[in-house]
Amino acid sequence: MAYYWTCSNNAPVPRPGSALTPGYETGFINVGNRVKEIVCNAITNRRLLSFTYEGFERVVEPHLCGQNDARHDVLLGWMVRGHSNSDPRPGWRNYLLTAMRNVQILDETFDQPRPGFKPVDSRMTTVYCRLEVPS
Repeated sequence: MAYYWTCSNNAPVPRPGSALTPGYETGFINVGNRVKEIVCNAITNRRLLSFTYEGFERVVEPHLCGQNDARHDVLLGWMVRGHSNSDPRPGWRNYLLTAMRNVQILDETFDQPRPGFKPVDSRMTTVYCRLEVPS
């Protein structure tokens, strides 16, 4: 039986009707792909994201999702609520998609990009989705 990883706790869950040959990763869905899908949906619809990161609840305005030059899938977002050990104040943060847990799109929306948002970020080698900036 194949498994896929849930976004909430990375616990393996059987995928109905599929088979897995022991020792091979065929049949696995990378948790980052599902998180990426959720993040890009939130960016497209300008909706806030809630998730757990490093044990703390975060609420962010997602602005850009892509792969950085270290080949990590990351979210660039403005933390509006929550806690961070490095800096508890609202502001820009980068989040590794693989470290995000309990990812949820909230009903709350935001209108404009935050000051300092760069739609073309030189640290990103690949952009999956980004906030549209009015001309």
